Amino acid sequence: MSLDKQREEINRIDKELAALFERRMEVSAAVAREKELSGLSITDTARENAVLERVQSAVKAELAPYARQIYTYIMSLSKDYQAELLKSDSEIRSRLAPAFASPPDFDAEHAVAVQGVEGAFSHLCAARTMKSPNLLFFDSFSAVFSAVENGLCRYGLVPCENSIFGSISEVYSLLAARNAYIARSVKLKVSQCLLTAPGTKLGDIKTVISHPQALGQCADFIKKLKLRESERGNTAFAAREVSELGDKSVAAIGSELCGEIYGLTVLKSDIQNEKSNYTRFLCLSREMQIPQAPDRVTVLLSLPHENGSLAACLDKIAAFGFNVSKIESMPEPGTDFQYRFVLTIDASAREDATIRMLSQIAENATRFRILGGYAECVSD
Repeated sequence: MSLDKQREEINRIDKELAALFERRMEVSAAVAREKELSGLSITDTARENAVLERVQSAVKAELAPYARQIYTYIMSLSKDYQAELLKSDSEIRSRLAPAFASPPDFDAEHAVAVQGVEGAFSHLCAARTMKSPNLLFFDSFSAVFSAVENGLCRYGLVPCENSIFGSISEVYSLLAARNAYIARSVKLKVSQCLLTAPGTKLGDIKTVISHPQALGQCADFIKKLKLRESERGNTAFAAREVSELGDKSVAAIGSELCGEIYGLTVLKSDIQNEKSNYTRFLCLSREMQIPQAPDRVTVLLSLPHENGSLAACLDKIAAFGFNVSKIESMPEPGTDFQYRFVLTIDASAREDATIRMLSQIAENATRFRILGGYAECVSD
């Protein structure tokens, strides 16, 4: 049989399968209504296992694993369909409705909490992306969250990941544990500079100080010069310290703005491992605020500690045509080696398909919270 004939045969089979799939889902809907009348749960593990065993035994041995895989997915779709028929998405809509009515406003003058001191990249991010920010500086990321939660500041800015050095796990843990929402994300172009006391030469430097993320981003440069590293809580903290010390053997890594503020010389610029270096910042708010054109939604969820639970969740998201652009995991409090997840999904929280998708993954989660529906801006 020629390739064209084989493809024609596949097309014929697919047409039959599509009709049978539609018929199966119609019967599944009828089953859902009967279960509702009888007060039965949608999930019937014994029944599902019996179906899988029967299907596996009905095909060739070498096809049995594939048959089990596809029928596991079909039954998952059936349960999702049944749940959608029996339970509306009104709960998710009610959570989002107040946020739809109060979108964020970054053009007005607001108090904005940032970690560090003047010259920190959070300072630079706020200056570039907010019209008139009244900045309040705090020593820690936790304090930034507190300032937002307590209403001291309308917004807070915290870095969450870097394109070279990866995630800042502390920020994701705070996002999962605290009561703040994401109002926007900002992708900020970062140029790391070697900052020194005036008159310093490259050969004078023995030690470089900065935030661990900045040191990691510039690891190749540091290794090449054989410099000793010393960590500080913020790039601007490090720059201020070098300024106060006036010691030519100690340099800082930070922004050009840091150099200007603290009277330091930019001895070398763009010293990060890769020229294309971006840090993503999250703009936090006390209440959920969703803009008119959001392009992503972030959720926190815990899943049953059983085989395939995360894969099933991701399958549901993919089935709606959405991409998961970020997965962050962290230990589930009170458990031994169980985890909760922060998922960022490329989807608009204002679309019906997104709300349906969120309803489905919430249905199968042991814990579920929407952390924000928002848009990302880029600052080069």
